[in-house]
Amino acid sequence: MDLKESATYIVFMVLLVLLSAMFSATETAFTSASKSRLKAMDSPKADKVLLLLEKYNDLLSTILIGNNVVNIGLASLGTVFFVSMLKSGGATVSTIVITIVVLIFGELTPKGIAKDMPEQVAIFMTPVMTVLVWLFTPLNKLFSLWSTFIARIHTGRK
Repeated sequence: MDLKESATYIVFMVLLVLLSAMFSATETAFTSASKSRLKAMDSPKADKVLLLLEKYNDLLSTILIGNNVVNIGLASLGTVFFVSMLKSGGATVSTIVITIVVLIFGELTPKGIAKDMPEQVAIFMTPVMTVLVWLFTPLNKLFSLWSTFIARIHTGRK
């Protein structure tokens, strides 16, 4: 792999880590945001957060789909990158490096920030999440039907 190709992989992997951080922070922000504090803000932006929270299941499903796609993409790219650089030990190194990077930069750090200022992060992320919830509507409906089906099997209801 030449320098230009390596740089391209690294840029895309950094982008995917940032997207992972965005989804993780968003999940924590919307889970931790106080509806009473949002209502007390008496602002159109806070009202949009409250509207999105009314569709919490679709919001959460969108976040989980996005985060999984991003993290699986990152793991795949990381594996290709490290295998091309290190050959036989590349997959192991990729697993270790990508796991550490995702945990620190894609999960723990963004979730810690969002936990400290959930309403602000939720307000900031609402425009993006509104679009993504709309885009992922077909998948959200499919997963909702699947959940209903599994619940009925589990409870024995028809």
